[in-house]
Amino acid sequence: MVIILSKLDIKRLSWRITMRNYTPVASSATLPGLNPYHCESTTKRVNDYKTSWAGAFRERVFPYLPSTAIGKTLFKRGGRPSFNLDTMCGLLIIQEFMDLTDQETVDILANDLRVHYALKIDFPNDADVRMCLKTFWNFRNKVFENGLTKLIFDNVTTQFIHNFQVNTDCVRMDSCHLTTNMKNLSRGGIFFRTIESFLTRLRTKQTEAFSDVDPQISSKYLKKKTGYDFFGQIKPSKRERILADMAQDVLMLVRLFENNPQVAKMTTFKHLIRLLEEQCEIIPASDKCPSEQAVPKDPKEVRSDSLQNPSDPDATFDGHKGKGYQAQIVETCSNGSEDKNDDKLSIAVYVHTEPAHNHDGAALGPALKDLNNKGITPDKIIADAAYGGDVNFSMAAEKGTELLSPVPGKRVNGSKALESPEVEETEETEETEELKTNQRISLADFGKDENGNITSCPMGQETKVCKSKKGNNFICHFNCATCKACLRKDECPVKVGKFKATLRFDEKSLRAADRRIMHKSPRFKRLYRQRSGIEATNSLLARKFGLKRLRYRGQRAANSSVTLKVLALNIWRIASFMKKKQKN
Repeated sequence: MVIILSKLDIKRLSWRITMRNYTPVASSATLPGLNPYHCESTTKRVNDYKTSWAGAFRERVFPYLPSTAIGKTLFKRGGRPSFNLDTMCGLLIIQEFMDLTDQETVDILANDLRVHYALKIDFPNDADVRMCLKTFWNFRNKVFENGLTKLIFDNVTTQFIHNFQVNTDCVRMDSCHLTTNMKNLSRGGIFFRTIESFLTRLRTKQTEAFSDVDPQISSKYLKKKTGYDFFGQIKPSKRERILADMAQDVLMLVRLFENNPQVAKMTTFKHLIRLLEEQCEIIPASDKCPSEQAVPKDPKEVRSDSLQNPSDPDATFDGHKGKGYQAQIVETCSNGSEDKNDDKLSIAVYVHTEPAHNHDGAALGPALKDLNNKGITPDKIIADAAYGGDVNFSMAAEKGTELLSPVPGKRVNGSKALESPEVEETEETEETEELKTNQRISLADFGKDENGNITSCPMGQETKVCKSKKGNNFICHFNCATCKACLRKDECPVKVGKFKATLRFDEKSLRAADRRIMHKSPRFKRLYRQRSGIEATNSLLARKFGLKRLRYRGQRAANSSVTLKVLALNIWRIASFMKKKQKN
């Protein structure tokens, strides 16, 4: 009997004979999802994954995910999760790490071997890697609603600080502007979208109430072709009139349904009321105008926390950066060391998202309080001038932290401190006189005693009287004849009158003048130059992790997403740091 084999059959037979006599490698060297007999290829891939972000995630992040605490919070009323909580928590971080959509996130869980390695899915089956998209949505929404991303961030970041001995003595702080998944509307667009969303919702949920709406109003905003078509093709000269018509439509709708309890509960109707209060001025009825009128306010009178888009009512406006939110970020930094060979690991230790109109100065107190709750008490915090107010300076000093920040605002009386106090002790030369003439005198140039009270002027004249009025205001009197004959009376903040020379100031101005003198010291310049490094962090978050525009809407979802993105940045830095250490 003769058997004729083709070349393909011969290859298959030889492969089976080889595999029958082949001993597979140990399970520790295999990579999940790969054939364990391919030992050489598998070992190389495992080594590659160990030195990548997947290895850092597997060793330094996955063991410290607070899945137990999250499960107790989400399922405190009973029930159980439909998927492994460790895998779900890790997948939330990986989504922000790679800046993926929901569908892409579910797909990489099923097919990407790096994700399997990072999440410790060593022997995957369909039940471990196949996830319904709705399951991922529900879990993420519950985590965002309960603010559990902060728990994940704090738990993992604390382990980073402990395991890598991160120095937290010096930190720096800055804000980063971001937007959510909303359209940037003009003022007319805000009116149109708010009315359109209300009428659309009213027609769907309250059919009887919708029948009371004037057909002329509904026909303008509810067209077959959605969009800003009705008001788009108009001349610039007619825009003010069109805006006034929309303001009147808002007033009519509010007055029509304000006494209807079912309509008053609708979120879109609350947006309509908010729009009327923030953007319009109501003129009551009078003899000249028999009906009530709504007139659009002047753009300068509209507050920055007004409604910017009905799809994201939490977003506000910042005159410098635009609409959206801002993320306050605190990260560790160098202590001003000049040793370039000393490898330093910098990670973010605090992040919080707030509306864009909030001033940066109000964010320093909550940041220091949160750091202290984590057991982090920095000796120095470096920030720009927006954080350098006198209140923040005193508050940081009470917590044992030195605030290194320029003094905001203008100098008192346009004064400028002398470049060096030693100029007064040198001999009087023509160059010294010219230098003194061209520079203003500040409060810091006046002589003080041990208690900080002013005792003399920069030219050596002692004060006659120095007393305090109400509050923290002080008054110092000098000899009027001496001040009139002084060569630097034009640069001095002392006001010379007919009978007396007076210097008025308060404690805040005195502290600000002393801080401006401190800014010229070599120590301040050496430490403050570390602040610019956080700009690179903001840029990296925007370019690599998609921080500038999020896929979510609302402050709660934006805060949760930004928190996970900053944690992803820490993981990326940890992976780079570990890889660099292995090479060295």
